[in-house]
Amino acid sequence: MPHGGAQFTNVAEAKRMLRHEVFVRRRGTSLSMSMQAGEQCAQIACEAGLFQSPSRIIACHVSMGTEISTIPLLSIALGCGYTVLVPKMGADLDLGWGVLRSLDDLLRLHVPDEVAVDQMEPSLFPHAQTRRPGEPEGQTYPPEALQMCSTVIVPALLVNPAGVRLGRGAAWYDRALRFAGPQADLMAMCWPWEFVDAPLPCEEHDVRMNAVLTPRGFTRLGSTGPTRAHTDDPSCDSPAGEPDE
Repeated sequence: MPHGGAQFTNVAEAKRMLRHEVFVRRRGTSLSMSMQAGEQCAQIACEAGLFQSPSRIIACHVSMGTEISTIPLLSIALGCGYTVLVPKMGADLDLGWGVLRSLDDLLRLHVPDEVAVDQMEPSLFPHAQTRRPGEPEGQTYPPEALQMCSTVIVPALLVNPAGVRLGRGAAWYDRALRFAGPQADLMAMCWPWEFVDAPLPCEEHDVRMNAVLTPRGFTRLGSTGPTRAHTDDPSCDSPAGEPDE
């Protein structure tokens, strides 16, 4: 997958093209692959000490479509007694967070097909009309609630060692992450082939990550370069027929 050079003459167009390429490549994934990858990520997160923070409050996205499933991560966090915040976007992509008390609390949202194409992707569920992640019922907490979290896990289409993350294009997470505490781990979660050692288009509002979680391992990003703890499990590799980067 080409990622261009260090200079992008049209950042918005470069992002749009990269999103399209990512979604095309993700068509080789399946629901079973998503669940298996999610279990691997959860195991790696445990080994990396994610669930040993004294604050016992984390934030994590609810996976959708061809994203790696976050159900195993959410399940472990709840089982460890953590307070888990998940996005509550409402009807207009508002900034807000809800407390997830049980996986059964998640509701599926249905939105019109006219939403921006950059925010959509082929669904793993052929008959689903869902274009949004599940949300819990109950109180919606303001964006500032993120300040209490030691770790914030967000989805990524692409991310590089400099911490530049490519999202779906709505800028919801970039706006939300500005409320994270200065010591929080901002962790991008993606498929292994989406963690690329190449320049990515970046705008002023884009918030950089300081950690990456894939089914192949956990990588902490920093000024001295990435520190990796990886697995050699071949089941984490690219979909059949697609070469690794």
